Amino acid sequence: MNPGRLIPTLLLATGTVGAAKKGPDVVAKVTDTVKIVMVRYELAQLAQMYDRDAILTMPVPKPGEPEKFSNWVRESLKAGGGRDVANDLWETPYRFDWATGVKVMRSVGPDKEPGPCATNEVREGVDDLCEIVGERK
Repeated sequence: MNPGRLIPTLLLATGTVGAAKKGPDVVAKVTDTVKIVMVRYELAQLAQMYDRDAILTMPVPKPGEPEKFSNWVRESLKAGGGRDVANDLWETPYRFDWATGVKVMRSVGPDKEPGPCATNEVREGVDDLCEIVGERK
């Protein structure tokens, strides 16, 4: 099952409850939480596709090539509703760069500003959503 199909339902359900109880701040927080889950899913998909393409010696972008990376993302992911999949759910471009010596695909997250990476292992005190490429077990 594609979790992307659950987004509208989750947003509607959580947004309605939040708006009724605490107003726009709660709605924004809940909406961002759902978006974070979905962006993590997309980043994991992209990292797996990148590793596969690299193993098959297909052309892959290098860190620091934003236009090539965006084009590769558009070729790799699909989304309904006319969304540009090269952008995260906050409408900022996905990035591919080096972070502390490893290749990282990232979204700048809800604040739309670059910051330290949040991975599945480390999330406290960081805000960018990141997926390490080529080093998963």
